[in-house]
Amino acid sequence: MGARRRMGETRGEETIADRESAGFVRWNLSPQWDGSRCLKNMFWTNDRSSVRQIAAPILLREHGSSVRPDKDVDTMLFPSEEELRESFLKHATPALWSRPAPGWRFRTALESTCSEGRADWVWAGIADNWPEGIEPEAAELLQQPTCSRILDVLKPQSVRRESLLHARSGVAATTFRRWLIALVETRLVDDLGDGRYVLGPQFAWPQIEICSFEFKLGNWKRAFYQAKRYRSFSHRVFVVMPTKTVERVNGALEHFRRFNVGLIAHDPDGSSRRILPSVKREPISRTCFIRALGMLLGQEEVSPAIR
Repeated sequence: MGARRRMGETRGEETIADRESAGFVRWNLSPQWDGSRCLKNMFWTNDRSSVRQIAAPILLREHGSSVRPDKDVDTMLFPSEEELRESFLKHATPALWSRPAPGWRFRTALESTCSEGRADWVWAGIADNWPEGIEPEAAELLQQPTCSRILDVLKPQSVRRESLLHARSGVAATTFRRWLIALVETRLVDDLGDGRYVLGPQFAWPQIEICSFEFKLGNWKRAFYQAKRYRSFSHRVFVVMPTKTVERVNGALEHFRRFNVGLIAHDPDGSSRRILPSVKREPISRTCFIRALGMLLGQEEVSPAIR
């Protein structure tokens, strides 16, 4: 069992990098059973089985009867939410959250940029040839808020007047004109003359399913609140947490069902279990959905094995 150590301490000439290269992991005792408190105690170990032995006495000493070592320590079997996410991405398969058909292609993104709040991971299954034929420069414009609002109003054949587009854009006339010209130059919008516009050949609504994920070790209420926000651009949303944390949500599962937030339990051994599904529904905001398309357009396609 590795020596117990506080953050930043070294022994002799030994450094943090030395311990990390030797396979030791720095554990932060942050059970977050009420979503706010965070212990300052940290220790090093290269033996995961020793976490409970070391952590339980510290938790009891710091918080007494307010902590349940048998449960709260288990939420720390992942040193961080980043490790929970990495373990999930390594072991979970799309069948856990979607129904991908043969021939689907996949794109993924870390830390979404297309809505309020940032999803920890975004997965997209694509059933057609999108984005074939779309220029890379279109990705930046699709993610731009003013551009996404303009595109949301336009149709492939139904003509829209410039005055309507300006009113819906919500920005000053000079700003609106700058972005409208950029959209026309990239052929995302067609200028028919006389202040009339339609969607251009560079823009198409793809056959796509977007699923977004929020990873949390302990604070399920915060995870639930954040996941709800991702419905603005996603067809399905999920919260992923360790099993012991998921067990505390049992009394609130109706809230997850009501807002169509799926729930998945994932543990350090790589196993995952879907507690609640997320039914496929259209994204709440088409402008956020357009921005999500731009974000995914800027990502590399991945194989099913890599997801």
